[in-house]
Amino acid sequence: PHPSQPFVGQGAPAPAPMSPRAKKVLVRSLVAGGAVVVVVVAGAITTSVLRTTVWGPGPTARSYVDAIAQGDADTAASLSEVTGDASMLDSAVLQSAKDRPTDVRVGRVSTSGDTAYANVTFRQGDAQRSGQIVLERTGTSFLVKDEWRVTEPLTDRVTVSAAQVLEGADVTVGGKKVGVIENGSFQSLAYPGSYQVEVGGTEYFTGGTETLRVGSSSSPYADFEAKPTKQLETDAEQYVSDLIDDCAAKTDISYADGCPWYGPYDADGAVQYDVRSKPDLEVQSSGGGLVEVTSTADGRIGYSYTDYFGDAQKGEDTFDVDVYLKVEDGKLVSAY
Repeated sequence: PHPSQPFVGQGAPAPAPMSPRAKKVLVRSLVAGGAVVVVVVAGAITTSVLRTTVWGPGPTARSYVDAIAQGDADTAASLSEVTGDASMLDSAVLQSAKDRPTDVRVGRVSTSGDTAYANVTFRQGDAQRSGQIVLERTGTSFLVKDEWRVTEPLTDRVTVSAAQVLEGADVTVGGKKVGVIENGSFQSLAYPGSYQVEVGGTEYFTGGTETLRVGSSSSPYADFEAKPTKQLETDAEQYVSDLIDDCAAKTDISYADGCPWYGPYDADGAVQYDVRSKPDLEVQSSGGGLVEVTSTADGRIGYSYTDYFGDAQKGEDTFDVDVYLKVEDGKLVSAY
């Protein structure tokens, strides 16, 4: 019978001892393999750090707010997605603003899937402000480099309302036209800052300039009343002066003529009038475009006529003015 075979390894001869050269080769191989492991681990750590500190949402949020602080709306726009009315998100407009953010700090950044929320704080004038920026991951390059864009910007909505007669007037900020008054108002997003907003007008009415502060706790809002121009005052006073002259040229004045005085009650026939002095006038206007011209000092009218008994009469009287006008097709006309 055949002798039994030993199990593998059983009864095998002992391995020959390694030569010094073989030992050196083995040690070098183990060290090299360990270095590869270390490099892989270090690479993973470096990539993670880079995705957070360089390619993460926090640095994008910081660059975004820094651009706003520097008045660089173009860079801020390149880092964000803004929809809707945003004509004030303009570099010329932003650079004109006072109290832009300073001492910008990005605090806690939390990420949920492709959405990130970055808390930011900054100073605006003497006040400490805070806000939250929402970002979305828009892509990843080379498997590790994330790209983020701001989807909820650090802005407030500005609302400008204006009187009816200012419909269609230009709205200007920092010397740049940003829109017009339409249906009584203008709206736009705006970055934190204090803006000088000007509403134009027509030959007779203007909105003037007001300061809008964006970034405070209250929503930025301004209501522009229609301010009469010097031309309106001049033309309204001239309208009344011409009315007085027209009335003085009449010989028979009725209520329908709108004259500021009536003829003598006992006149029999024509009356000759002579304006001795015209009244001092004041012009006031309403947002609806109604213009009122009143006298602050009476005028004096002289007259001569024949009475019912055929006797010649002369007299003098005072009169005041209270005339309502409106602008129609760019001209002043009687409101009634």
